[in-house]
Amino acid sequence: DDILDITANFEDLGKTPQKDVAAEKATYPAIWGLDGAKRFFEKQIEETEHLLAELEVELAFSGAAIRKIIESLKLNDERKSRCSSL
Repeated sequence: DDILDITANFEDLGKTPQKDVAAEKATYPAIWGLDGAKRFFEKQIEETEHLLAELEVELAFSGAAIRKIIESLKLNDERKSRCSSL
């Protein structure tokens, strides 16, 4: 949400973008910069995928639905290019 607040437009967010910046909120991009926030986010996604894989083995269940959610959260190429252009 912090990254999207900076990189997305009203149509993508469904709300006015950059409100956090205007309010000087302590967001990940405000603290680490946009690139640092993106790296942190991507690391968290990777760790989540790793933990899900471990749980699937240990608990013998399918994490397919959870994996779809994780995939939807990833910064896709379009989002990455939008983030990089700022």
